[in-house]
Amino acid sequence: MSIMEVDSPEDARLSVERRALIMDGQWLHAVINHRKKDGTIFPVEISSGLIVQGGHKYFFAIERDVTERRKTDEKIAAALKEKEVLLKEVYHRTKNNMQVISSLLGLQAAAVEDRLLQRAFKEMQDRIRAMSLVHEELYESTDLSNLDMKRYLEDLALGMKESYIADSARISIDVEAESIPLSIDLAIPCGLIINELLANSLKYAFPGWMTGSIRIGLHRTSGDELELAYSDNGMGLPEGLDIKTTKTLGLRLVNNLVAGQLKGTLQVHRENGAAFVIRFSSKVNHG
Repeated sequence: MSIMEVDSPEDARLSVERRALIMDGQWLHAVINHRKKDGTIFPVEISSGLIVQGGHKYFFAIERDVTERRKTDEKIAAALKEKEVLLKEVYHRTKNNMQVISSLLGLQAAAVEDRLLQRAFKEMQDRIRAMSLVHEELYESTDLSNLDMKRYLEDLALGMKESYIADSARISIDVEAESIPLSIDLAIPCGLIINELLANSLKYAFPGWMTGSIRIGLHRTSGDELELAYSDNGMGLPEGLDIKTTKTLGLRLVNNLVAGQLKGTLQVHRENGAAFVIRFSSKVNHG
């Protein structure tokens, strides 16, 4: 039988092209389909080239039946697809459940007249939204293991601004972040930290109709180390405030998230407003 007869009809049409490449001195490596005696088509892995012996040129090929390997690959692909569907469903359900909790908190806040309680409910809604947004964006992403932090921080900042500021032009929020993928274990604490700092700035840093700006940055410094930076040019932090001992829940939460979840370091600066610089490793193990 000639190679044209051994090849499947689809591959036989390409044999002339492959022959020309081999005659040019190229070695070809590919998976093609061959025919058995009974006409059954099966896949083979082929490595083929030209050898010269005794002044004659010969086509030389090594072929391996890869039927079982292809079946295994198809099973693995199907299992991965099923896992992807299930993971997306988990993210979707988690997001929906968090939105339900947020709505319940909103109803509860409307049922009380105490301003302190209403503010507490609002702050809890913001924290739930920051976590819910992680699951929402993972659900919409092609990478179900890691979150694109640039897009996430932009969406989080926009939502917080709309929630707290009636005049959107009064305060600008600039996100200068690299598109660094983070696992959900790191993305959620980062989101909660930025949520607390944004809430603090939007509520207290720009009283009255004071204008100003907020900057959020996420960059890779060296190796696996990342730097999450936040600053505003508002009124600044109260004199004598120590973030490690403060009774302010939001700032205490920031400190605890940096130390406990990110295993990182936190620096606070007070020049021209307030600035927070957090450094942590992208390889933090939460197991």
